[in-house]
Amino acid sequence: MDQTASNLLMDRKAICDCLYRICYGIDRRNEAALRSSYWPDAKHTFGAYSCSVEHYIQLVLRDSKIGHRTIHQTTNVLVEFTGPAEAIVESYLSVLQSGSGKIGPFLFGQQIDLFQKRNGEWRIGDRRVICDGRDEHLWPLD
Repeated sequence: MDQTASNLLMDRKAICDCLYRICYGIDRRNEAALRSSYWPDAKHTFGAYSCSVEHYIQLVLRDSKIGHRTIHQTTNVLVEFTGPAEAIVESYLSVLQSGSGKIGPFLFGQQIDLFQKRNGEWRIGDRRVICDGRDEHLWPLD
């Protein structure tokens, strides 16, 4: 394998690890893991709502204090390099939430991320989450 192919594989791996680190950071309320996935100047958009990544992280941490639990899964990761230090990454997202003795809602959609490589490290510079569906049914935790 030539050096270029090897570098592309390592870059793809670093990008996928970053995506999985976000899931881990949110689900385990690990602030350091979550912060290490985004550039400090990143933007986070969910539907029509857009905010700084700092505000988004504060929302995640607030939800953990009021008892919300989540399971995030990222799958079907497609990486398109647009330059040596930039990539557009699309992936599927599914989230199961629980709280107050109930499981639900279930959310699924897609993530479109602009990844940037700065000082040899890949992180998200801009994230757009598109909700494709949501199941509002709540199941008791008996």
